[in-house]
Amino acid sequence: MRYGYSAQLREDLNSRVLAALRSHGMVNIALVAEDVRLRNLDENLALEDVELLVMQVAQLYGAAMELDGLAAVEAARFTSLPDIRRELSGIDSFG
Repeated sequence: MRYGYSAQLREDLNSRVLAALRSHGMVNIALVAEDVRLRNLDENLALEDVELLVMQVAQLYGAAMELDGLAAVEAARFTSLPDIRRELSGIDSFG
């Protein structure tokens, strides 16, 4: 992981985390990270790296953090537990 981040990226991280904290009372890590990443495309950072930076800044302020639930939904597809509804109904999709 890189440690030499630009002043612009650091300022965007700080201002976006504070704006989210002031407006919502918490920081949605995934949303703020994507916003910061898009504003700093020339930095060529992975979203996961930006999420870590946003989390570190939010921790610095003692902010409540919200983690995006979409990753948990995607991970549920790879569980070893059987899908009861699919097995009982005999259909291949939930459509």
